[in-house]
Amino acid sequence: QLQVQDVSALRSRGIGVAVFRDNDFTPINDWYGIKPAFVMSFKDLFDIIDEDILAQLKEVSDNGQVPYLTLEFWQMQAKEPEQAEIEKEKFIQRYGEAAYQLLIDDIDKADILAGIRDGAYDAMISEYARTIAALGDPVLVRPFHEFNLQWYPWSAGPGREDVFVDAWNRVYAIF
Repeated sequence: QLQVQDVSALRSRGIGVAVFRDNDFTPINDWYGIKPAFVMSFKDLFDIIDEDILAQLKEVSDNGQVPYLTLEFWQMQAKEPEQAEIEKEKFIQRYGEAAYQLLIDDIDKADILAGIRDGAYDAMISEYARTIAALGDPVLVRPFHEFNLQWYPWSAGPGREDVFVDAWNRVYAIF
């Protein structure tokens, strides 16, 4: 069992402590006596990065920590109805009705990976990448987390390995 006395000893060995923050990035200065090196949160690609999120990322960086962004691909399906409607309107305003319809079609087919592989979401992924890069500070981005589990729409799944690899490579190339 690892007992941490001094986080600098971990950092000198290339080990960082990450703390999960649900839906926000806010600095944490004391977590069991340690200032974590990373602050992790989950964001959906289909949510628009706004000034609040950017300010949170910057605040974490300014606090000497690295934001650790887990990028999900929920396609608005996991949201409460009122929130989904708000996100839908913001999405259409930013990307257009045709892009929204493509998104809905992919939800119906449960094939977000094919859409990413085929470039349907390049504009959104590119916007995310440009926005994060514009911060000028390091941000760890983790797309397709737990891809080996069957309950995520981005799961590799049996027989879907090639589609997953192609989608991963496309997101990697954009970032």
